[in-house]
Amino acid sequence: AELETKNQSLEKKMKSLNDQLVEWAEICELSEETNVGLEKVNKQIQNTVSILQAENDEAGKKEKKLIEELETLGTENAELKKTVADQRRQTKRRNEETDKQIEDLQR
Repeated sequence: AELETKNQSLEKKMKSLNDQLVEWAEICELSEETNVGLEKVNKQIQNTVSILQAENDEAGKKEKKLIEELETLGTENAELKKTVADQRRQTKRRNEETDKQIEDLQR
């Protein structure tokens, strides 16, 4: 009878340990599923980062090109302003010469 009691006690312990083992196996399985899900999410994030980096690089190239175009336009504008100023001076000088000639003719 004592052996029977010990045997039943051991069986209860074994069942308890087996239940714990099943529970741990379920937890490990869930952890593995979570890891697989996290790996998928991580790959999606990496793909998104790559896309954003490519878009950022492209935007940087466009920005550089626009800055170069703006600098060119600024240079052209400065040259045009100088040309206009030169033409105004020449026109003023010609007008003054014409006015002087008119005055000379009126005398």
